Amino acid sequence: MPLSDAAVRNAKPRAQPYKMGDSGGLYLQVQPNGSKLWRHKYRHLGIEKKLSIGPYPEISLSEARRRRDTAREQLHAGLDPSREKVKARQHAEVVAGCTFTLVAEEYCTKRKRDGANAWATATATRCEYLLSLLDGSIGKLPIADIGWRVCIVWECAIRQRGEQAVVGEIAAWLKGEGRQHAPVMVIPEPDPRNALEGD
Repeated sequence: MPLSDAAVRNAKPRAQPYKMGDSGGLYLQVQPNGSKLWRHKYRHLGIEKKLSIGPYPEISLSEARRRRDTAREQLHAGLDPSREKVKARQHAEVVAGCTFTLVAEEYCTKRKRDGANAWATATATRCEYLLSLLDGSIGKLPIADIGWRVCIVWECAIRQRGEQAVVGEIAAWLKGEGRQHAPVMVIPEPDPRNALEGD
């Protein structure tokens, strides 16, 4: 019989861990310390595996069922849900680590070593200064998270520092060479940088 919200909520700890089955391989494991963990048992390529879904009550019964259904869809597509979870976590870590400051520093380093097209010393110094102004606002943000609302935040922050004259230069870099260097930095409409170009 499928679990009910009341049954999950009222499950009491015992001396040994025990399972409360729901349906489709989903079950709640109740630990002796009172913690409750959702897991999904399944078979992939003939091998029995278990997918950790998350703790209760952070993950509700309905959410646990939704994640179980997602895992079953992955199985039907020939995928291993546990492996897909690891891949998703690894991808999220890579995206989170690809910050604006990191990309900007890589870009500056590349342009300073760009052979005959390398930046002059004055140009490199100026660009590094412009990009350093963004460290306190969007520097630590993942590139993929930078949208037009975030651009408005850094514009205001720079203007408050009395650096109004450089806003247009930074906007031009974001729209031009910076975007070519980090194409994942997509600024959806409305695009405030267009308005900044006249500053």
